[in-house]
Amino acid sequence: PAASPRPPVMVGATAVGGISGGAFNPAVAFGGTLMGMFSWSAIWVYLVADLAGAALAAAAFLVLNPDDRGAEPVAQAQLEQLTK
Repeated sequence: PAASPRPPVMVGATAVGGISGGAFNPAVAFGGTLMGMFSWSAIWVYLVADLAGAALAAAAFLVLNPDDRGAEPVAQAQLEQLTK
């Protein structure tokens, strides 16, 4: 059976829901702001934090996987093999 995504979400909501209001991604934060649940002056925090986290994760991936720099994407390599 497939694992349910509900338990990790519930753990996250319980652990930091009081701090973040349950907005774990920018779409939820933006929607909550539109609905009046969050203030417009704080929306930048959700947007900047997600972009900074993504950039940090990408940099960490490149540092930890130096052999993947400039590697040909798998789908492109498979397509080229099929068309030969």
